[in-house]
Amino acid sequence: MSEQYGWSDTTKGAINSAFYIGYTLTNLVGGYLASTWSAKQVLGAGVVLWSIFTITTPIAAAGSLPLLLGNRAVMGAGEGVTFPCVQNIVKFWCPGDVRSRALALIYSGGQLGTIVALVTAPLIIQNWGWPAVFEVYGSLGLLGGALCVLVMAADVLQSAHNNPGELEMGEAVGALTATLALGGFQSAGFAANHQDISSRYAAVLFGITNALSSLMGTFSVYATGLILDASHSWSLVFELVAAFYLVGAAAFVTMASAEQQFE
Repeated sequence: MSEQYGWSDTTKGAINSAFYIGYTLTNLVGGYLASTWSAKQVLGAGVVLWSIFTITTPIAAAGSLPLLLGNRAVMGAGEGVTFPCVQNIVKFWCPGDVRSRALALIYSGGQLGTIVALVTAPLIIQNWGWPAVFEVYGSLGLLGGALCVLVMAADVLQSAHNNPGELEMGEAVGALTATLALGGFQSAGFAANHQDISSRYAAVLFGITNALSSLMGTFSVYATGLILDASHSWSLVFELVAAFYLVGAAAFVTMASAEQQFE
């Protein structure tokens, strides 16, 4: 895609940042709507929105860069309501003693989806071209959204080869896979911690914290493009990410609480 349109790393960073702008805004709105309206309907609308704009991504890219940036922002806006809505749904669906396990299972699905997408996307591109990736995943989103709406209609929810080059690539892939897998462990801690602090306002709290983290994601993906354009190396990028992970983990361990703070 970037080769076809001749995008620099900075431009690619801007395109990714556009997604997080929409994602950040609707994290805040989604948490409020999930708590005051219908989490099921908000989630369903979000799934439809991000799926449609995933499918239209190739059309937007062929149109112009501003059009693609807008498309990505709306896609992010649709996806941004997901996790706040999940918090609200789990509150009504699951007893308090199993909510952490339920949330860990749900959020680990996102990690699993990322792995599946990374494995299947190259095969799709090889056989049908890069536009097919957006068309296939967007269509699956619409199908999955329809199935989720049917399920959630129940009232309970509202109540290594010898080649050195190949060996190095295999090691790199293994490291990235392990990183994604280990990242999934945070679901049992951070993602469930909102329910510990306040069951009633868990959706709003998650919307606020996830929006703030997504805001940093908006800056970081653009900064990644700048770093790559300047250094042509991923080393500094991964070193900075590791440093932020360590600082964040230390802050969470020292300051987070599993005790109820308010209703």
